[in-house]
Amino acid sequence: MKRAMILLASSLVSSFALVGCVADATDLDAELAGSEEVEETSQALCISPPTADQTAAQSNSSDVGSFTLRESPDNTYYSSKGSYVVEVTNVKNAFASTQTAMAYSVNAAKSKSVCEHTTTTATLYGFDEVEGCWVQIGATKSKAGVYYPGGGFIQPSCDDVVSWSIPKTVTKVRIKGKSVLQTTFGPAGQKIAEGTSWSH
Repeated sequence: MKRAMILLASSLVSSFALVGCVADATDLDAELAGSEEVEETSQALCISPPTADQTAAQSNSSDVGSFTLRESPDNTYYSSKGSYVVEVTNVKNAFASTQTAMAYSVNAAKSKSVCEHTTTTATLYGFDEVEGCWVQIGATKSKAGVYYPGGGFIQPSCDDVVSWSIPKTVTKVRIKGKSVLQTTFGPAGQKIAEGTSWSH
């Protein structure tokens, strides 16, 4: 969890489409056709999300914020099915100024070599209450580890965290991720942590 504190939540960006005036009936037909295409595109965003391996409910009772993280039991998920999926429910929080979903390797900080040869990749899905279905949020993200040796009372850390801002219309999320160490014998799965955080 201490490694997750290095995250800075991304700012949400909203985009608005401006619709111009329509000069005649021909233009009106074209405008309506365009609206139908937009609606179909929106409906096409609905997907069937991956099945969750673990589920947790986000705690929203803190005065300052909280982390809700779950770890894979081990690294066997990688060889058996390629990725690990954590679902976090109750992510809709009217008091949060930032809401973030994240994934990172659990053991990558044990050495500089392990960190720098570990890459975490994940995809975020959310249940959008406006759309009434599951959607993919943003793009799949990957990050190779960056090692920080620490010193004094500060423990070494590895920043391979991938993260997304959670839209306010999303009520629950699923994070599908994998952490992979590149070795001389080929790729090897690593334990992964996935979950959410929020702050006022």
